[in-house]
Amino acid sequence: MDSTGTPFQMSTTVDVSKTYKRKSLDRYERIGNLLEQFLKGKLQHIHKFTDLPDGYFLIDEIIQLPEFKKEHCTYDEIIDVVHNDALLRFSVRGSKVRLKPPELNKDPDVILSKKLAWILRHGAENVGMKYEPGGYLYVDKILQLKPFQGVRLEDISRVVNSNDKKRYELSTNPENGRLRIRAYQGHTVTIEGLDISLIENPEDYPTVIHGTYFRNWDSIRREGLKRMQRTHIHFAPGEVGETGVISGMRSSAEIIIYIDLIKAINDGYKFYLSKNNVILCEGNKEGCLPTKYFRAAYQRNPRLKLSLTP
Repeated sequence: MDSTGTPFQMSTTVDVSKTYKRKSLDRYERIGNLLEQFLKGKLQHIHKFTDLPDGYFLIDEIIQLPEFKKEHCTYDEIIDVVHNDALLRFSVRGSKVRLKPPELNKDPDVILSKKLAWILRHGAENVGMKYEPGGYLYVDKILQLKPFQGVRLEDISRVVNSNDKKRYELSTNPENGRLRIRAYQGHTVTIEGLDISLIENPEDYPTVIHGTYFRNWDSIRREGLKRMQRTHIHFAPGEVGETGVISGMRSSAEIIIYIDLIKAINDGYKFYLSKNNVILCEGNKEGCLPTKYFRAAYQRNPRLKLSLTP
């Protein structure tokens, strides 16, 4: 269902070969639906929650509910679900989440951007579409979907051009002249031919950082960075706001971790650069970048160096 109450049309054909690609998407949908049920008071529980104003609940307390524990749901996954929710159901502030008041969902460009992020990064196969090589979807096909009824080409073009993190690319397929669109990174499904460049000279990137939150810090410095439900771990070539740095970490991140890129690449880890200057790494076979590649970590505000030892 989209933000206007229009249901997404689901494909009823099941392709076993695609099941693994949809695992992350299905999980995000389950967690999102659970979160909505809880915030609407539809999950019965005996837990006591910290009394917060404006309808907020602490994420740490929510994930202790049996329904979320059954999903092995993490703090980061709740954050990802909120930021990638095409229905714009939630708002998050620091470590708190609530149902988003309807009056905050009035900006049509924000609504359209969320819908585009959902279908380009996660949901095309669930609405009967197929990602072209490089992660492209054809705009004319997107505009035929019910959630995009009333959306015009100029609306999509405006959202792409005004996006502060330059998440999307709108271009013409030279083979058939059709307009296509893609997200540069952030996918939870496998994309063939994703347009990313292998970083061969780590010296070109003296600063590589990952942003996170205090809630995750103890587990990260014990176990390393994990890609979770995404296909890559995301890094930025500097802090957001510095010259040339527009994406790669959330502006709300409380901790920044500096990565020893030279050491990691020399040990066989592959790092890539996306078109919007985000650095990506798949990690090892478990999807992890171990702590031995952490150079330093800092609390952002106020600036304070943190111990890398658990």
